[in-house]
Amino acid sequence: MIIGVSIRLQRLPFLGLRVKQLAQKKLDTCLLSRPSRRFVSVYRTPSKASIPERLLIYHAGTGRIVFVGSLKVTTIFLFSATLLFIAPTIYNDQAQPPWVAPSVAVASAVPLFYVVYYASPFVAYVHIKLPLFARRSREQLLRWSQNMPPDTEVEMTTIKSYGSLRTTRMPMSELQPIKARFGIENLVRVPKSTTRSSTGTQRPWWARKEQSLFFVGTERRKTVETAVWQKAMEQIRNSHNTSGKTIHT
Repeated sequence: MIIGVSIRLQRLPFLGLRVKQLAQKKLDTCLLSRPSRRFVSVYRTPSKASIPERLLIYHAGTGRIVFVGSLKVTTIFLFSATLLFIAPTIYNDQAQPPWVAPSVAVASAVPLFYVVYYASPFVAYVHIKLPLFARRSREQLLRWSQNMPPDTEVEMTTIKSYGSLRTTRMPMSELQPIKARFGIENLVRVPKSTTRSSTGTQRPWWARKEQSLFFVGTERRKTVETAVWQKAMEQIRNSHNTSGKTIHT
């Protein structure tokens, strides 16, 4: 269409040479700019299938996460109520022996320590940091997951004793399979010397120890993200089973 307009301009006798040159220059500029604008609009528009850099590859389930968090909060509330209200009431009761109040307080602490000990490794979410080329499509993501680099950053999110979330970041090479606490843990973090030196030579006395034991359940949802986590677990097991470093405690 633009080429046809250019030919008609050359055939108009009543237009001056200067006007024809300016019109032709304007048409040439428009003709050259249209493909480049189309190219920029196509490649600058974010795709609906774009994959985030921090990808969720494991989800324990909303029901399990709420149950574990509620159980921890309930045991804390039970222990606090017993220690502050029930035990003093029994102690002030003259009809009760003196050893009843301490026994009730100790008994209320048993569920608390049991839940804290056995539910602390429970992993609610697992995120993984993806490189740029693995985020272009699902096919590229699956192809990259076939052989992940050992320094791929993994984020394990666990539940604290009072119900809030706690995130621990580490390279995938620091994760090793483990069999402990009657199968409650299946992964352990073994930091390398380079990681320890980079984070600091000594942990402050008031700082809490980093989470090192994790339990990740079997996720059976058939999604691309779940397939990536299954490939990561296979790579962790294979890399340490071949070297005979599987930990038994």
